[in-house]
Amino acid sequence: MNNIIRTEDDLQAIADQAPIAIITTYRGDWCSFCRSYLSDLNRAYTEVYRDNVRLTAVSIDNKKTNEALKAKLGLDFEIYTDETRICHTVFKVAVSSDHGKDRYLQPAVFVFQDGRKVFEWIQTPKLLNLGGASSRIPVKEIFKLVADLS
Repeated sequence: MNNIIRTEDDLQAIADQAPIAIITTYRGDWCSFCRSYLSDLNRAYTEVYRDNVRLTAVSIDNKKTNEALKAKLGLDFEIYTDETRICHTVFKVAVSSDHGKDRYLQPAVFVFQDGRKVFEWIQTPKLLNLGGASSRIPVKEIFKLVADLS
């Protein structure tokens, strides 16, 4: 795979890469809340579970933008481009069009065990959460679930 997701099979291949896999969607490199959340995920991933879990982030940003964001934030996990909004189709991740951006994914987190989805959290954009940017599931809750699955 070249870090581009086009089909449901591409998503499943990511979920199948480790006994426990986390897929998180985010709005894009322009979202400061997203950048902060990705950094928080990276800290937990590298400090606690890196060897036991596969963490992957997904946005609609192109591969070059994703590579630049990964380098800028020093992320130790892969970022994939969802060219066809397959996360919306398969997982029902909300898609929004504002901030001068076209149809970006809202934040979501999915946890898989042995390729089977066992947890999902999907942001619903509202005025009170800044259109989906804030009020995310705490990273510690995600990794508590992962610890319980291990």
